[in-house]
Amino acid sequence: MEKSVRILTNNGHHIYGTLTYKTPRIKKVIVIVHGFSGHQDEHPYYSGAKYFVKRGFAVCRFGLYGWKKKARKLDETTIAINTQDTNRVIEYLKRKGYTKIFVIGHSLSGLSTLLVNTKRVDGIILWDPTSDKMLRKKQKWIKYNKRIKKYILYAGIKFLMGKKMYDEWKNFPNTLKIFKQTQKPILIIAAGKGILVKRCQQYYKSANQPKKLVIIKDAGHIFSEEGAEEKLFKETLKWCRKFSK
Repeated sequence: MEKSVRILTNNGHHIYGTLTYKTPRIKKVIVIVHGFSGHQDEHPYYSGAKYFVKRGFAVCRFGLYGWKKKARKLDETTIAINTQDTNRVIEYLKRKGYTKIFVIGHSLSGLSTLLVNTKRVDGIILWDPTSDKMLRKKQKWIKYNKRIKKYILYAGIKFLMGKKMYDEWKNFPNTLKIFKQTQKPILIIAAGKGILVKRCQQYYKSANQPKKLVIIKDAGHIFSEEGAEEKLFKETLKWCRKFSK
């Protein structure tokens, strides 16, 4: 069963999402937070929801921005805002009676997920989390446009990033220190064919127990290679089951 949800933020925006569940009696839920420039219905999130629901969890996936009325816009968000909205979704699920909540952050949302109110969650899963150091050196694929006062990301398709988002990413707090301070179970799943493996290994070393690092050897950043999604979902499910008893 799927239910559309709309959650009001504290400054008048709307968060649009989808809650998927087999029965309302299920009180364990996995929250999926998409990556930068993505959306809640991309393949690993949509397919992941179906996979986890069949195996005993509810799933809530939502958009950090979108085209619907009063939704946030991509070039106006920041990492801090992404965290605030994720916390808002978590609070909504708490009010709905969910007693076990796990949060998946993919790519850049790996950074915002680290900053959620961990008192309200039972575990964190990071799917190929972005490096906090990526923008500390000048990058060819991102340039500032003085006329529109935005950064443009060149990735085949051009994306706009606000200056606040860029500055937050560039000056993100010491992530290794955040891992050391986090007292919740953390699973890190790295894409073996990607560029983030080394940073994921450093994240893992800094994290507290219980923790686990999985490297999916033949996977790229969005885990679209044959068999990669299945491995991604299997490891995630195993982790959530372990801490939802």
